[in-house]
Amino acid sequence: MPTTVMKHYCDCCDAPAWTTEFHGVSEMLRSQTWRGRMLWLSIITTIVTLGAFSTYTVIADYTSKPTATRITLQPVKKLQFPKITVCPKNPDSLRWDLIREDFNQTLSMVSNVSVEDLVAFVLAGSGFDNFELSVNAWSATDVDKLEQAYNKWRGNQSVHAFFVHLDERYGYRCHDLFPVGGCLLGERQLNCCEIFEPRYVMRRGKCFSTKLLYQTDSDEIGKFTLNVKQMISPLIGPNGLQPQIVVYVSDNYPAIPDFPRYYLNVHEWNRMRFTAKNIELIPRPDICSNESSAKGRGTCFVNQWLNSNVITPFNCTFPYMVDLAPPNLTVCHPADVVRNYKPAVISRWTQDTVSCFKL
Repeated sequence: MPTTVMKHYCDCCDAPAWTTEFHGVSEMLRSQTWRGRMLWLSIITTIVTLGAFSTYTVIADYTSKPTATRITLQPVKKLQFPKITVCPKNPDSLRWDLIREDFNQTLSMVSNVSVEDLVAFVLAGSGFDNFELSVNAWSATDVDKLEQAYNKWRGNQSVHAFFVHLDERYGYRCHDLFPVGGCLLGERQLNCCEIFEPRYVMRRGKCFSTKLLYQTDSDEIGKFTLNVKQMISPLIGPNGLQPQIVVYVSDNYPAIPDFPRYYLNVHEWNRMRFTAKNIELIPRPDICSNESSAKGRGTCFVNQWLNSNVITPFNCTFPYMVDLAPPNLTVCHPADVVRNYKPAVISRWTQDTVSCFKL
């Protein structure tokens, strides 16, 4: 009886067969035929060859493309703020008194469209967002009438020249957005209109962005304080007022992407803290570029979005994006954009634009 128990115990403790196997070598040695041995020998040779090749490629890639990461905390006398761009949520903050005056003098007798619909047509057709309700409410006949009224209004001017004219005559000004004494850097009061400049943001409309602005004192002492007025929004906003202000934070390159952005409500105090990070890459001609169109994720995002949503399908560009488009590309007529409003303006993401955030 003890012998039986011991034998049973040893059977249970035998090591599994696969733990003593050495990549098929034992099977090759136990094989009784030369064909079996050749089969196992070929399998072993293939595995060893693939393993050696994989090891070689990994080592070769590592030695030919060296990488290194060094994190350095470097105190400086001044630190550049990111570009801060302030926008009304809706693009219809205009000088409506002048618009209605000019409309009544030049178009009211020769056009059967309202001034509100005509301005909405121009803004939506220029590539600005938040006009879905107006565009969806217009029939094909309405769009044709608005197109005729628009062509009469711009006369002999090109689409781009007329857009510039509308901005110069009817666009809101810096003092309409910022109150007097509304900007502080630390305890020093600044003229907002000296540190902000007008810029157009994709799909949003006319905004104001900071010029080069530096923090020279630490933390709370060197904070930048900004006050913003509530502006009008006769076409879209509730009660004819802007419901929110949108703030974009981006790098200091010309293009301003959709993200990150922050919605600020009326009569609210908001505080933001930024950290700066500088990344220096080892030069490599196959992945690095000195082209201005390749600087920054924001530039990548705006260019990819413009190409995939507007330039490629319609062979034109929005009037406020001519600097980002190829030379000699025409500006889209507002009627063409309105008839294709959803794919041209509302659509936000494509595979190309998403890839910009993987940089």
